[in-house]
Amino acid sequence: MSVLQLRSPIGLSYAAVALLGLCALTDVFEVLLALSALAQSGLVANPGRFDTLYGVFSGIQGLVYISCGIVFCAWLWRVRVNAEIFRPDGHKHSRPWIWAGWFVPFVNFWYPRRIVVDIWRASTSARPGASGTGLVNFWWGCWLVAQGVMLVAPEMAEKGMGTTAFGAVVAYTVGYSLLDLAAALLAAAMVRRMTSMQHEKAMAGPTISPEPAA
Repeated sequence: MSVLQLRSPIGLSYAAVALLGLCALTDVFEVLLALSALAQSGLVANPGRFDTLYGVFSGIQGLVYISCGIVFCAWLWRVRVNAEIFRPDGHKHSRPWIWAGWFVPFVNFWYPRRIVVDIWRASTSARPGASGTGLVNFWWGCWLVAQGVMLVAPEMAEKGMGTTAFGAVVAYTVGYSLLDLAAALLAAAMVRRMTSMQHEKAMAGPTISPEPAA
């Protein structure tokens, strides 16, 4: 049985934050692209032109998202190992769920958040209020709502939502992109904060309980 050792997550955190920033930039570009397509009569009159442009962008965006997901989970694995050293009994789900929890149906609605919350609490200092998980909850809320929009909006767009089908597609795209943008920025803030907490806790050294009075 291998002995766990603390390893700095700082390098991986920089990579994760950079890729999350790229995801946020693609979200901004997607909003601008969709609004521009709606505003320019030439694009609206020729949906094929918009579809081609959007198809190229979607391919680039997909590569950014996949890269970001891999690096984010690698960072999460690193901080999870550290968290097990800080608090061995504070983790409900095993380490493989760091990856599998995003793909298994139904459990992917709560497993990733549960894993992050456990790591967060294990990484906090002992000062009052330090274990609050508001940032994690805001990030997960934006992520879930964004995924919900992505799942239901195509059908809504196909029905027209009481307006033109193209306008419905634009509304769906803008709504999803803004939610995804918020989730990416909150995730970046969460990565930096948790990395900082683990660094501070590691630098503080082990907590030594006072000896009982004689």
